Parts: sequence; structure tokens; C-alpha cells
Amino acid sequence: MLAVDTGGGRLDTHARAGTRAPGKQEKSASWLVAEDLGIMNRPELSKLLEFVRLQETRGRSIASRIPMDHLVSLPNLIRGLNLCHPREPQRVTDIMMALFDAAHATELDWIRAEQDFKSALRIRLSNKTSLVAVVSASTGAVKVARLHKADLVVHRDARGHTGVTMRTKGRLGEFDLEPLAEVVRLAEAVVAGRPIPADRLRDVGMAGGWYLHDSGRILSKGSPKNRSVEPSLLPVDLILGLAAAILEPERGMPAALCRFHADPDHACDTCPFLPLALDACQCARDAREPCQSGHEPE
Repeated sequence: MLAVDTGGGRLDTHARAGTRAPGKQEKSASWLVAEDLGIMNRPELSKLLEFVRLQETRGRSIASRIPMDHLVSLPNLIRGLNLCHPREPQRVTDIMMALFDAAHATELDWIRAEQDFKSALRIRLSNKTSLVAVVSASTGAVKVARLHKADLVVHRDARGHTGVTMRTKGRLGEFDLEPLAEVVRLAEAVVAGRPIPADRLRDVGMAGGWYLHDSGRILSKGSPKNRSVEPSLLPVDLILGLAAAILEPERGMPAALCRFHADPDHACDTCPFLPLALDACQCARDAREPCQSGHEPE
């Protein structure tokens, strides 16, 4: 058994009687233990260790001026647990250890998200709008992408469930995901070989396995809260390409869905996307252009 923060030993922030301990005054006991174990440089521990150090050495909790933030801070939770269970110190310890484990797990999840973001697919439009597609088991992947100023994020989790979200503020502040829902739902139906009524493609709510939130800013196929939905058959790069085509039509439809890319002389009259008259569709644009005689096309 080791004595921690008592006895004047190497894990005590206090010096032995009659001596001085330079440097220890600015460290916490947990900091000394981490140094002793050689885990000081583990990124998932850095914030927690610094929080404890500042609390112990300077009495500082959190910098927020919002009273509720202080109410649910770790020091106040410990104080509250001792008030609730004054004669059960082990119970207080067990609860707090579970909370520390939760904080540690959250940090690990965030670090995984940052690592996965490094290999994310990116498209930057001419107006500097940033589109990102990231495949990650981390629940923090979308937040990491937003932290890096991504305006639109396509996220696929470990179960294959896919979500498309947008930043509340930014270059897409006025954009609604309804046009993207239309082409994504149709693309999903084409790939799956399942028909979907044309009048359902832009529906708010569930249609074709894709759910469009009534805010118009979230489009998803399955989620941690709705795991019964089958994963999307569409690759994330295809969904990202469809988003780019909707936002910047001159880019054209993704080649995987448009035979015009492979053969400009291809007859597009059987293309399932032609009835949508998309600006990104070359054939649809050609059909809207007046002929040389000046008459509108029939």
C-alpha cells in the first residue's frame, strides 16, 4: 500500500517536516501519481489532471459564470454526495470513480474522433463552403468536424448508420436539406432496387429509410436511438458528392450515378434522376435551354 498526499513521500504534495519541496506546491497528488506511473503524456488524461491540479492548488473550479455549471462541477458533486451519504464514504468513492471513468471514456472517444477526422473526405466549394464525410465509431466525430469549421458533415458510425448535419451558423445558414433528401432517397432506392413514390422524396419524417428532421438541418438513416433502421447502401463519398452537386450544380452529378460522365452521347431519358430536373444534371439543363430557332423545347 502506498501513501498518497500524506507522509511526505514522493506522492505527497507536502514536504517532510523541516524540509522544502520545490515544485510540489504547484502539483496535485494525482499529478504526482501520474508522473510516477509514466502516464503524464497520455492525452486522454491531460484535461482531468489539469482540472484536479488547478482545483487543489488554486481552489479554482470552472471558469464559467453560469451558476448551473458550478452546481454540476466535480467538486460540488463530491460535496453533494457526502451530504447525501455522510456515513457511506465507500459509496461516495464508488460513484465518483464511475464519474471519473466516464470522463476518461469521453476523452478517449474525442481523441478517436480527432484521429478519424484526419482521414475524412473533404470537398471545398468555390464559395469556400466546407463539406466533410467521416467514418468513425466515435460519438464526437460530428463535433470534431464542426470544430474544424465544416459546414456540412456526413457521418457514418460503426453500425453503418449515416447522418448528414449542418452548422447552425455559417455559409449554409439558409440552406435546407430537403433538396439533398430528395436525391439521396432516390439514389438509395435505385441502389437497393426498391421503388419510392416521387411525392415522398422531399417528405419531412421517414421516407425511403431516410429521416428528414422537421428543422431541415438533419438527415439520417439510422442512429444510436434508432438502431432498427438498415444501414445505407450508399458510400459516404457518394452522399458527399450529391451534397456538393446540390450546393454547386456546375460540379455535375457524381459519376457513379450519372452515365453521362462515361458517355456524353448516352440517352438520358431512362435516368431515374431526370424527372427531378436537377440543376446539376446536364441533360436536364439541356432540356430547359431554348433551341437555336428561339422556340422553347416541347
